[in-house]
Amino acid sequence: MIRQLGPPSIFLTLSSAETRWLELLVILKKTVDSKIITESEANELTSHERRRLLRSDPVTAARYFRYKLKCIFKLLKKSKHCIFGKYYVKDFYIRTEFQFRGSPHVHIILWLNDSPIFKENEDSRKKCEEFIDELITCAKIDESEFPNIAYQMHHHSRTCKRKKKGRSYCRFNIPWFPMDETKILDPLKIDEYEDSEIEEIKSNYEKVRIKLAELYKDPPEMTFGEFLNDLTLNKDQYYTLIRYSISKPTVFLKRNVNAIKINAYNKHILNLFGSNMDIQFIVDVYSCAQYVINYMSKSRGELSKTLQDIVKQLHKGNTTLREKLHHLTNTFLNTSEFSAQECVYYILGYPISECSREIVFINTSLPDDRIRIFKPKKQLQELPDDSEDVFTPGKIEAYEKRPKNLENVCLADFVASYTKKTKNKEFSDYNVKNDNDDDYDYDDDDNVGNNLYFSDDDSENCNGKRKRKKKSF
Repeated sequence: MIRQLGPPSIFLTLSSAETRWLELLVILKKTVDSKIITESEANELTSHERRRLLRSDPVTAARYFRYKLKCIFKLLKKSKHCIFGKYYVKDFYIRTEFQFRGSPHVHIILWLNDSPIFKENEDSRKKCEEFIDELITCAKIDESEFPNIAYQMHHHSRTCKRKKKGRSYCRFNIPWFPMDETKILDPLKIDEYEDSEIEEIKSNYEKVRIKLAELYKDPPEMTFGEFLNDLTLNKDQYYTLIRYSISKPTVFLKRNVNAIKINAYNKHILNLFGSNMDIQFIVDVYSCAQYVINYMSKSRGELSKTLQDIVKQLHKGNTTLREKLHHLTNTFLNTSEFSAQECVYYILGYPISECSREIVFINTSLPDDRIRIFKPKKQLQELPDDSEDVFTPGKIEAYEKRPKNLENVCLADFVASYTKKTKNKEFSDYNVKNDNDDDYDYDDDDNVGNNLYFSDDDSENCNGKRKRKKKSF
């Protein structure tokens, strides 16, 4: 997708907050205990009672998370109600993961309409910084006015603490640096500085980190200028020590001193979804893709060893390939640890990875080597006994019978641009198509309809095929 659509704009992470979603607790109380309560009564439930309800009905909890996600995506599509305004979502990729406590959370890559792409020049940098300020903030808002801001407060825990050279630090580098404006800073070029200057930068960096650690527990209401005055640093020195701490171009949000432990958020999404979130402008496309792929290919050490042992045993035996595969899959399922909600996803067939574009496979093997699909039984019964026309026409057969005005279209473009007519207009739960728009119709098998005749006058709606408004890959 990155290769064909270009760099994505936003990396968005949304987590589940089932124990705090009052509307979910009301539903769970009804399904588990057959008791109807109000949201105010749900708010009075103890944490133990809330966890009991969730454990008793993981199906409802998992389905509710997907439903909230679906509703958010409806507000990201092109419309007058779009959360991002003119920067509506054109394409997306979603990866669902399950936290250690068993709840789902999603990593989402978004391609937005008209969003700037970061390039290492001042004009591009300025446009990107202005774009970031439109969609992302880390401002501290009083909880009485905006209760959901509590989700964005970072609290150091056992999972975020790391040790280096005997010193404890947060792996998220929190508290964050205060900034008087949003900036995309480049790493410091060490070779351009004298050794004495580098030592001074290191000393200033340590001084700032110590100061931020002191302010972390109860960040004061002080201005950026007062913060620098306390450190006896000017703005240039401050930006230099920040650049010393990074290894690639990095976004630093406009951040008051009182917001040094508030994670980035979009106010509309945070208000509507009501759980911890993270939103970042994508500067380094490779790092973003690598982060998501690491989740997809996350290994499980003990499981890998078990599967290796099983494979060795199977090689010694005299079993068929089918029996080997059956044994491996059973071992995988019986050895893996799944949370209840993850099981729900697999049982209900919810996708773990999904995106706005379909990938279509074209089998270009020789005709005798292609896998083909028989026609439906009803059609086969209607054929003469000596008929050899028993296979459903595929994509290549449709291409061979294309109209003359599509004569110069290659096979790849034809398959990407045309698809079988279908009544089902939804691509997925996260459909971001416009109203009355067929962008996401797709060919779910090799059928292209029985009638493969394409009228020269009607190539847009090819009598069994119709033109996609958004190409597949």
